[in-house]
Amino acid sequence: MEDALLDRIAIRALVENWAVWRDAGDWNRFATCWHEEGVMMAT
Repeated sequence: MEDALLDRIAIRALVENWAVWRDAGDWNRFATCWHEEGVMMAT
């Protein structure tokens, strides 16, 4: 159960922070949101 809780906390932190990192131009942190070959597209 502890692993599941830690996973949930990590996922929530990612969801809460990815847009902040993108908008701030913090590309190093932003890049941690996806798989190495992942692509993010926005309009």
